[in-house]
Amino acid sequence: MSLSQDKNDVAVAEIDFLVGFPRTCFLDAKRRFCVSAEWRGLLGSSDYLYVIPNFYLPCLDLLSPEEMKAKLSQLRERKRSEQGLGDALRVFGASSELVKMDPQRRVRICDRLLRFAKIEDKVILAASVTCVQLWSPALYPEEEDVDQTKLAEAARLLGI
Repeated sequence: MSLSQDKNDVAVAEIDFLVGFPRTCFLDAKRRFCVSAEWRGLLGSSDYLYVIPNFYLPCLDLLSPEEMKAKLSQLRERKRSEQGLGDALRVFGASSELVKMDPQRRVRICDRLLRFAKIEDKVILAASVTCVQLWSPALYPEEEDVDQTKLAEAARLLGI
């Protein structure tokens, strides 16, 4: 694995993991935020990104087209005859949004999703290995020091 690090402490590895320190961005009058150069590089070269509510946390997940394609590939492997799968696919699709970055690399997420995450005038962008999480500053779980107990539990859940 090769690793490079930019001046803003965002690491890029050949294994395509998103890691680094969170960034706070302001929403402009049209409720857009700018995806900075280091985050754009981590999310791939497409002008399009996908936004879905996080399944377990009060934030949004910003996914590259490649990451969304992997999720959709998993869904396509499921049997359409599974009970409840049709409703689950409808809910997933209706809760997702495809967004296009404008030439200044700004993104506008629909109000419904911003309300879900309680994002108002600022958004925290936090790397989450396979996506960027978008958090309201009021809900972002601040961690000043490494909590070894939480880290051990995370490693156990991840199987590493």
